[in-house]
Amino acid sequence: MRSTSRDLLRDQLVKAYDAKDFDRAVGLALQLKKEGDHSVDLDYSLGLIYHQSGRGAESIVHLMKAHAGEPKNFTYAWALAEAAKEAGKMDLAIQAYREALQIEEKHFDLHLNLATLFHRLDRREEGLVHFIRCTELDPNNALAFSNLGAAWQAIQQFDRAESAYRKSIELNPQLAQAWNNLGNLFHQVRRDSEAETAYRESLRLNPNYVEAIANLGDLLQVAGKLEEAEALYQKARTNGDRSPELCYNEGNLYLKRDEYLRAIACYDEAIEINPRMVQPYSNRGVAYLADGDVRKAMVSYQKAIALNPDFVDAHWNRSLAWLVTGNYEQGWPEHEWRWKLKKYYRRKMPQPMWEGDRFQGKRLLIFVEQGLGDTLHFARYIPMVKALGGTVILETQAPLESLMKVAPGVDEVVLQNGVLPEFDLQVPIICLPRIFKTKVDSIPNHFPYLNRPMVVAPLKWDSTKRPRIAVVWAGSPTHDNDRNRSCPLEKLIPLFEEKSWHWVSFQKGGASEKLKELPPHLSVENWGEQFRDFVDTAWALEEIDLLITVDTSVAHLAGALGKKVWLMIPFNPDWRWMWDREDSPWYPSFRIFRQGRDRRWETVVEKIKERLQSLKGSNSF
Repeated sequence: MRSTSRDLLRDQLVKAYDAKDFDRAVGLALQLKKEGDHSVDLDYSLGLIYHQSGRGAESIVHLMKAHAGEPKNFTYAWALAEAAKEAGKMDLAIQAYREALQIEEKHFDLHLNLATLFHRLDRREEGLVHFIRCTELDPNNALAFSNLGAAWQAIQQFDRAESAYRKSIELNPQLAQAWNNLGNLFHQVRRDSEAETAYRESLRLNPNYVEAIANLGDLLQVAGKLEEAEALYQKARTNGDRSPELCYNEGNLYLKRDEYLRAIACYDEAIEINPRMVQPYSNRGVAYLADGDVRKAMVSYQKAIALNPDFVDAHWNRSLAWLVTGNYEQGWPEHEWRWKLKKYYRRKMPQPMWEGDRFQGKRLLIFVEQGLGDTLHFARYIPMVKALGGTVILETQAPLESLMKVAPGVDEVVLQNGVLPEFDLQVPIICLPRIFKTKVDSIPNHFPYLNRPMVVAPLKWDSTKRPRIAVVWAGSPTHDNDRNRSCPLEKLIPLFEEKSWHWVSFQKGGASEKLKELPPHLSVENWGEQFRDFVDTAWALEEIDLLITVDTSVAHLAGALGKKVWLMIPFNPDWRWMWDREDSPWYPSFRIFRQGRDRRWETVVEKIKERLQSLKGSNSF
């Protein structure tokens, strides 16, 4: 009679499970246990029911009982592995997968699932073993070779990755995923023309393949083909094909075009689709900061870091937000995350990093890591370093060599990328503010902190009785923010029309050619074409009364020498110029003229012109 009752409960259990009435199914299973059914099959069934109803912990308890009761049952081992993986119990999942493989070693899907899990956990070499086994078990499976290619690519075995992708395409030329993966490989190794061909073939095979659309759009952005990339994204949007990656890449496009609100909308959309995707939070923070909303930027960075505490971009971006708002106590330590960015390579040296201790009798190498302006800016710390000990060796860029040879605190100078002398300790120059625990009110303020070499530069210029004002309107065209940082020369024409001043140009490089395009009635003497290095620039600064410049290395040189500077900066400034200040704690001789929210240089030039007009008849800048 009891057996008949159990049979009835089992039939009802199956029907409840099939109907997805999991609460009823659980109740029926527990009733079976009360009636004495302690079979491993019932624990397996309970495990499946709990798993389907989202009760992962309870699912694992019963699947473990089933697996322990019949350790050679492949179905039980595999079910435990899948449930443990979904519940985030990765060690248990791996153990169960391996035990399942001991039962059926030639099971293709089992190898694939374990390989994918290892790949997800960044245990790439372990995953590779199982991806390879998949191709051995099914040598005609094109998708298996595509997956193997991705595994080789993940450990930077690019030749093997390409061979695997091409084998996949040989087996199935219509496999859009393989073409897309091959494009990813080419993009990573900077074979961008071949990458574009591969992406386009993937989209020919599957025009709605969202991942390939996102990847091709990203490639087009890198190539500067923003309009074509936008058209691609818009087509996908029209077709209703959206993915978090696609929304994220579209947001990046608008970020590059300084369309911050549109970028934020795209990042919001990516986050809505996948709230655990980290990158949109970080780049949304960048967009908010560029648009002047520091609070929302910080919230976005914090969310990114909460999702992934090791996400480098978010830490780096947060450091810049802290620095631009004057929170140096948190900003400098966070700034150390830059070393994990691809664009900042940390040199490997056997000598220990110097952290501010006294170093009498030792040789310390200070090396540069970024631009000329950064070297000039942070050179103020070198006398402070020298005061703590022995010999200070400065590695510097070639244009600064002569200037740095007479810099206070420097004992020896070597050129960047040259042969280094013997030394005992090393420190990047940009780490010095952190080491000296710099706050806004404790910035080293001894000026001038650089010296001009005694050798007089052989420069020539017109004599004049009018005050001389020098201008620099463009920085390095390779700078990440040059499109915002530099100002077209024609925007300065209203200044040149002021005849009370003698205008000279300190501009170097291709931008200086723009002087030839000025109207003939305007006179701007070209001094920059004579400058060979920064020593020449330093001597020329002695002959002017004011420098009006955008954010360039010349501005830093003038500030280091204590010269009067009117600095023109974009609405979204470099961190050191901070927000909403007309002065600079780094350079007391600076007056800052900022773009408004309209981001128009015309507004800045108008303010400068008004200020100049108020000073006519006076040299007091």
